[in-house]
Amino acid sequence: MQPEHEISQAQLLQRAMRYCAKCEHCNYDLTTWATRLGATTQQIALLIQTLTEQNFLSERRYALAFAADKQRFDGWGTHRIAMALKAKKVDECYIQEALASLPPEQVTDTLRLLLQKRITQLGEQAALPASRQKLLAMAVRKGYGFQEVKAMLTALLPATDFGDTELHGEPLDCND
Repeated sequence: MQPEHEISQAQLLQRAMRYCAKCEHCNYDLTTWATRLGATTQQIALLIQTLTEQNFLSERRYALAFAADKQRFDGWGTHRIAMALKAKKVDECYIQEALASLPPEQVTDTLRLLLQKRITQLGEQAALPASRQKLLAMAVRKGYGFQEVKAMLTALLPATDFGDTELHGEPLDCND
């Protein structure tokens, strides 16, 4: 998408301040946004430096807010949160700090609620091996570890046998 005109550094800074004041953003988000406005690489670098110095932009704050929101509102597990933050090029130390900030009991409760809701929807079919495998796959896609999901399903469906090594006929990597 070609910008209609070049934008001055002052205009870019003003718009970026409003953009960052609305909600937390990471450097990657800001770079994408500024590029769409027609900012040059040099303008973007200066913009990131200025906004960081003025505390409008913080990768650490972004990672903490992102992890808390995705876990609380979308029911994401730690694996999916970490992958999403890596995709946004957030520094690994901030990702680890954000994941460590999530209370383990809250993550476990979210997983339990996610599985209980789906088990209730499935009714008697939840006891079928194919349904148990689908429950397992659904929770792993949400970002929870295989062993964590397996243990939770065993607690919720005591007669659960997962075969330990296969999911839909494919070998599983059980190392979280």
